[in-house]
Amino acid sequence: MEHVQIRISVKGIWRNVAFLFFVGILFFALALFVVHTMTDPRVSDFFTFWLAGRLTLQGQDVYSQSLWLAAHHDYGSTWMPNPIFPYPIPLALFLVPLGLFPLRSAFLIWTLTAEILSTVSAFLLTESLKDKAFLRIVLIFTIFLFRPVLVSLFSGQLAPFFFFILSIAVFLWEREKWFWGGIVISLLNLKPSYGALILILAGVWLFSRRQWLALSSMALAGCRREG
Repeated sequence: MEHVQIRISVKGIWRNVAFLFFVGILFFALALFVVHTMTDPRVSDFFTFWLAGRLTLQGQDVYSQSLWLAAHHDYGSTWMPNPIFPYPIPLALFLVPLGLFPLRSAFLIWTLTAEILSTVSAFLLTESLKDKAFLRIVLIFTIFLFRPVLVSLFSGQLAPFFFFILSIAVFLWEREKWFWGGIVISLLNLKPSYGALILILAGVWLFSRRQWLALSSMALAGCRREG
């Protein structure tokens, strides 16, 4: 009996490995398609993030208007929506790893990572349906087919990364890990134009539930970034 159970367990492991391998190939193919067919990274939102990482890596000032303009010219970008890097310096530091790679390679890595994080986020947010596998998979595919999600993937936006942060915070709070959930969700403030409203709404919700530990950890994390 134990021998049969072990064989069943091993088969289940290999089935999961094969599934993950298939999904990995699918994600990589989609990322290649986006990078080489759908989007020119020089005229996408991603270029702003990659350039910030590259300049920060080189010790340059991302808030110098003349340097920002010259860098656009040097890398062949004719699309410049902002005269300088429009976000706080912690985000520029977070983007430094992108600057280690050439633009198109960095965009491939970014797109593939965004796909993986979006999938993990969807699984975390639908964990209550883990006993209803078919419905869970349908909801996850629906999330991926939602137009704003596709746009964020194709243009290299930050939304998948912040979606991941939000889902981790919700996952922690569902398990009453209020302190760590507050720390994690405060990372949304890396992009205030995106995260400020979510943090305000989360703060109101936490206040209504009198979750002082989560509120204090959010405030603590915010103060450390300001410092």
